[in-house]
Formats: sequence, C-alpha cells, structure tokens
Amino acid sequence: MRYKQPERMERQVSAVGFGTWNISGQWNNTDDDEAVRAVNAALDAGITLFDTAPIYGFGHAEEVLGRALKGRRDEAFIASKCGLVWSGGSKRKVENNLSPESLMQEIDQVLTRLQTDRVDLWQIHWPNDDYPLSDTIGALEEIRTAGKILSYGACNFSADRMIEAEEYGRPVSYQGLYNMLERNPSGYHGIELEYRSEKEIFPLVKSKGLAFLPYSPLMQGLLSGKIRSADYFARKDVRNANEKLKGERLEQHLRVVAELNPLAEELRVSLAELSIAWLVQKEEITSVIAGARTVEQIRTNAAAADLSLDQGLLDRIDRILEEHSGILE
Repeated sequence: MRYKQPERMERQVSAVGFGTWNISGQWNNTDDDEAVRAVNAALDAGITLFDTAPIYGFGHAEEVLGRALKGRRDEAFIASKCGLVWSGGSKRKVENNLSPESLMQEIDQVLTRLQTDRVDLWQIHWPNDDYPLSDTIGALEEIRTAGKILSYGACNFSADRMIEAEEYGRPVSYQGLYNMLERNPSGYHGIELEYRSEKEIFPLVKSKGLAFLPYSPLMQGLLSGKIRSADYFARKDVRNANEKLKGERLEQHLRVVAELNPLAEELRVSLAELSIAWLVQKEEITSVIAGARTVEQIRTNAAAADLSLDQGLLDRIDRILEEHSGILE
C-alpha cells in the first residue's frame, strides 16, 4: 500500500481509502455483516482512510463503520462530513444547515454513531450561502479546539470559496468529484457543481498543500466494467437518480468503457484497478475514496494502489478520453 501526506495533513494516509456510501443500505445488495468484514479486510490490507457521512443511509453507514472499527479505532483515519441534517420519519426532510448551533449538535451525534471520541477529518459536505462562511469555519475551529475533531476540510467548494475559507481558519483537505470519465464535471446527481476539478482544484490543492480526496472514482460503478445497462440497478438503488447512468448518456459512457477495457486486459487487471491506479499516480491526489461492499472488492481496490502505469499507457488513456471529450464532463 502506498501512503501520502500532503503538507497540511499531520498524518499520512493510504493512497486508496474506503468509501462507505456503498454500505449505507442505499445501494444494491448491501449486507452489514459483510460490510464489517470488508472494513477489517481493508485495515489488514493497509487501508487507513475511511470516508463516511451522516447522510449515507441516514446515519447507517457511520453506525456500521463504528461497529466494524471496534478494537481497531486507532488504526483508522476517519473522515466524516457535516451540514446535511434531516428530520421526520419515513419521509425524511433533508436540509443543509451549516449554522454553528447545528454543527455543535451534529458532531455529538456523529461521535455516538461512530462509537469514538474524535473524528480525524470533518468535512463540510456541500456549500450553503445561507450561513456566513466565517461563522461555519469559526464553529469548526471551536469543535477542533474541544478535541472532537482533529482537522477539517470541505467538499464541492469552488476555488474562490476555498480561498475565502482560508481567511477564517486552516482547512486541510478538499473532496470533489473526479474520475476518468468526469475530469471536469459540471454536475452530479442533478446538482450543478461550482468547480472544475482538473482545471481549478488541482492547481489550488497543489499550491496550498491541501489533501485532495476524489469521490466516485469508478463513476458509481460504471468503471468497474460490470454495468451493461440501467437494468443493473435495483429499484431502490440511489444511483437511479444519476442522469449520467440513464438512456443515451449511459450508452455514450459505455462506449468509452469498451475502449478502456482492452488496456486493463493487457495489464491483466480489472478496469476498476486500472481506473483507481490512474488516480493514485496523480500527484495532486492524496487518497482515492473507493467504495466497497465486500472483501473481494477491498482486495481489488488495495491492489490498485501498488499498480504502476507507464507513460505510454497513460498517453493511450488520455487519447481515448480526449477523443470522447465532447460527451465527457
């Protein structure tokens, strides 16, 4: 396993992390006991960074992760998130609340679900102009001083918003959408993104010494090579809400996948391993947030961290992606 430590992080983390949205109960075929085994297999493979969020399964992903890390908490670097809170029963109402009052309550709920006394990295999940950023960062600094979090960062911020955050505190990380097929995406699940990953965020994290944690490295499973049509997703699978995985958009992306597959076959690896290794080799990227539900998937993800891609292969990948740039975001 490779490890990376950008300037602002006080601890090195594995180049491939464990994303827990997959074990929240909102994706196909999730099983809590298997998820616990997967988390322990990840630790055994040298994976240290575990990325989660309260909204993943409305607390369920954090609860499963907390259960899995019992007795091994100090081996893990837990990165959770804040801001998306909910109320109500089966028809939950979700809001993005970044007020200091809400954050103070939310962190205690997060710690309870995770069965821990601190979160290593707490990230603002989505920006919200309803609350002054100075107040939000001020609250995060207060929570950090209390020892409930060790550091904080942001997800899905524009470069300008990250620069503003630096006026009020010291964020250490940035998390954004990035994978082979979404290098400068303009949207995610119908949400317009205010940043372009390669064009705007890469230069920022490099100049500031921030960790960059790309989410959806396999484009929600598309780069696993296993998805052939929209029928792959169960009725309740949250990925049904992703417009890029429907109709003609999906067919266009599948054509790109078909061109990438032979490159993976040449290396005798899966397309998933090739896609993760492509991310790991980028100097701007600290830890790839790779989702997993099973021990087998963990082994695939961990193996990708040690896979070296030569420049010739990287150039061939770039040519394929460039040829399809008109449909890729």
